[in-house]
Amino acid sequence: MKKIGLMSAVLVSGAAFAADGIKLGGFADVGFAWTKDADPATRFAAPEGAFYFGKTMGAGEVMVDVPFASIISDDLSNMQAHVSWKYDNGFWWKMGRFDGLYGAEAMDSWDRFFSHAGLLSDATPTAHLGLNLGYKASDSLNVHFLIANAGLVAALPAGAKYDFGFKVESMSDAFNVALGAIFQAAAGTGDYGYLLNVVGSSKMGQLGTTIELVYNKAKDLGVGAHFDYAMSEDTDLGASVEFMKPDVGDSTTELRVGPKFNMTKDFNVRVALGMKFGAVEETTVGLNAVHRF
Repeated sequence: MKKIGLMSAVLVSGAAFAADGIKLGGFADVGFAWTKDADPATRFAAPEGAFYFGKTMGAGEVMVDVPFASIISDDLSNMQAHVSWKYDNGFWWKMGRFDGLYGAEAMDSWDRFFSHAGLLSDATPTAHLGLNLGYKASDSLNVHFLIANAGLVAALPAGAKYDFGFKVESMSDAFNVALGAIFQAAAGTGDYGYLLNVVGSSKMGQLGTTIELVYNKAKDLGVGAHFDYAMSEDTDLGASVEFMKPDVGDSTTELRVGPKFNMTKDFNVRVALGMKFGAVEETTVGLNAVHRF
């Protein structure tokens, strides 16, 4: 009853805010998957979805992202709630809980080619609870500085240390590159480790390519390549291969491939074959319908 009440409150408050000029939106990702050597082997599921609430007020903005999972299963990993402000001189800031700054694949499945995120997404922070200071040096250069609570906790215990990070983005019509690092204190020891992340992407005609590298202090190394090709106005073909090698133990390789059918600009149907080799052996076939509203 508590979760049903929360969902009702979200919908009712959203309807009331809409009349006040607040932007409403969201998406739903539903589907069916067959997985070999996993339990359950077949299942219908609603893996992702969210309600978005936001409003721009001059140079300021507020945004709240309530994932369906937070209502159904108390999974808060993708939740956002933040405010931001931009200045005429190029500086800006964002405070609250917001999506992670690192990684090639977006947190919400609507913004990814495949509904299922890959190996490297598990190696980068999903979100931050803190402050992101930014500077837009030009139309082609952005700089981010991050300070955030360790482990996304709402209140740090005595003696706990903060996460610190930075990211530099260079954009052009043909090629984009982002270089970032985050420094995090290990639980229990307080010793700082680091994670390095490099993402480069390009668009040449109908073909989009993204290359990613992840490396951390523990000497775990991950590399990935993602491709999407617009076969026609209504059909795209995507492929992804990712490799993760821990410093100790066997490596894992993941391959994803499949088409995406664009029914409308806000609705697509995806068919994907996913295969993992090495430390993890798994084959999955998924069918997803994803609708943005």
